[in-house]
Amino acid sequence: ECKVDKSQESVSLYELALENNAVRLVKEVKLDEGAVKTLLGNKKKWRPSALAQHPQSQDWYILSSVNKSIVVLDADYKVKSAYKLKHKDYTQPEGIAFDFQSSLWISNEAGDKNADATLLKFTQ
Repeated sequence: ECKVDKSQESVSLYELALENNAVRLVKEVKLDEGAVKTLLGNKKKWRPSALAQHPQSQDWYILSSVNKSIVVLDADYKVKSAYKLKHKDYTQPEGIAFDFQSSLWISNEAGDKNADATLLKFTQ
């Protein structure tokens, strides 16, 4: 959890750019955590773990391992929708990405010694 967000009802997002081998802050956004909790029907602190931008729509997909969910934001970082993930299929979702064909990929860490890591692909 980000120290900046610890006592707030928001989640900080930082858009960064790499220019001339240096990282530059492009934009800082405060995401309304209440909107996310309402869509998910959850009172627990929402804690994102990864994000990816859809190559066609430019929507942002934010994955939360702790909350087993995906939240979709528009290109202006406004919450559009939220989806709960089934624990049996997503034991520890930690990575999210899109390929050039706009397929969504979600990776799961093994979580414990008796489980396997998985990589799941979703096509349109």
